[in-house]
Amino acid sequence: MAGEAGNHADNSWLELLAHGMTFDLRHLEPGVSAYVPQFEHYFDCQGNILDSGIEAALLMPGPHLSGGERTLPVVRVMAGMVASLSTRLPSLLAVGWPPARAIISPGFFRTTVEAWNSGGPFPALGLTSFKRADNGNLESVGLAYFTGQELQLDADFVTDRAQATQLAIRLVNQLVQHGTMKVAEAIMAPDGTQLRLEPASDGKVIRVWRG
Repeated sequence: MAGEAGNHADNSWLELLAHGMTFDLRHLEPGVSAYVPQFEHYFDCQGNILDSGIEAALLMPGPHLSGGERTLPVVRVMAGMVASLSTRLPSLLAVGWPPARAIISPGFFRTTVEAWNSGGPFPALGLTSFKRADNGNLESVGLAYFTGQELQLDADFVTDRAQATQLAIRLVNQLVQHGTMKVAEAIMAPDGTQLRLEPASDGKVIRVWRG
């Protein structure tokens, strides 16, 4: 869906137009696959899905969108385009989103993106991912693509991984909407407890702990 072009010349591509924006669908020629980066997180997919020698195409914003690739309007339209294409490409096995190092099944991707485009929450499972750090913290992967910051929940949240992930999804949805956080904030968690969100000194991580 997004990523870096491979080393092969790509002579077969389409320019797609949606909502006044153009996107290039590249590497359509048989045997000329787009570069496939390393993925670590799988949503509704088997971990060995990339072991079958599949070929990848690359959808990327057109030149006129240069500098705006990471804005929500562009990503929303591009994701919607992939969701629509997934209904017309029966051979499509998965959608990749490199910023989150995520592979998503076409059905799961389409469902979450269509819900987002209908006014629902940001598709945090897919356009971001979550990992358990060595120190026990739960960390987001890919949120920085949109906000310049990743999210880090202290280890005491992660005694219940499912509950911690649900909280992280809620926070990602809020942070994507509001952009880069520059000052600390206190918010109420779904269970009624108070949470404190504070940017780290380097500004690249937002720490979350119980206030």
